Amino acid sequence: MQKYLRDLSGVVWREQNNAYREGLNLQEETITECLLLQMARDLPKAGFRVRLFTREREKDTGADWVWFFRQGSCRIGFRVQAKKLYRRHDRRLGRTNQVMPGRYDGHVLKKGQTKTLIKRAGPNNPIYVFYNHDHVKNRQLFRQVSSGFKPPSFWGCSVASASFVERKKSRALSVLHPGMRPLHELFQYGPGCGLAHGLKLLDPGMKTKMHDGDPEWVRLQENTTEMQSYLMAENLNGIAYFDASEVGDDFFVPR
Repeated sequence: MQKYLRDLSGVVWREQNNAYREGLNLQEETITECLLLQMARDLPKAGFRVRLFTREREKDTGADWVWFFRQGSCRIGFRVQAKKLYRRHDRRLGRTNQVMPGRYDGHVLKKGQTKTLIKRAGPNNPIYVFYNHDHVKNRQLFRQVSSGFKPPSFWGCSVASASFVERKKSRALSVLHPGMRPLHELFQYGPGCGLAHGLKLLDPGMKTKMHDGDPEWVRLQENTTEMQSYLMAENLNGIAYFDASEVGDDFFVPR
């Protein structure tokens, strides 16, 4: 699983770079949906079932996703808000081709997005997923080795606890990077729930929330109308349901 997620993060890293070279600007919603769709296509080959439920939206959209994981007795959910790293250029005369330090411009501090994410998390763990690339002046931050693997492309998707982001009150890469871990590190191997161990890596002081059973929306999976009503009421873009009930433990062994 860790190898797969490192590779998938590399795809996110490269596709953002490719988009910039073609004059395109991929949005958080697009990257998230493509990421989850790829997982839904790939993981069933290993017995890892993935189901996606997206909100039918017109003008109004929700801000977050819920990612729910089931493996053995482990039931753990995440309320996820995605932010992409913006490519910024120095606009001063004679410096228009120089890139500026990285910043997550979609993370608007005055709107209190992080407090809302934490408040609405309910039984889920509030986290941020950051989509990164190297079109920033301080790209060297992504050269830091993690888990012994060669950077930088596995930093294409990184995660941080919402409580850390709230404490920092910043959208600068240099401020937020110390609290980030590559996405693959969230999937730890060990007794109990590996994802709970992964959360402790993000923020040791964070209280991990576990579900006692399947969440209430599971019963709505076959009812499109009720699921859409639920997503709207919870202000969600969608839900990703990962069921690893038929996956062997060796799938989660780090390699």
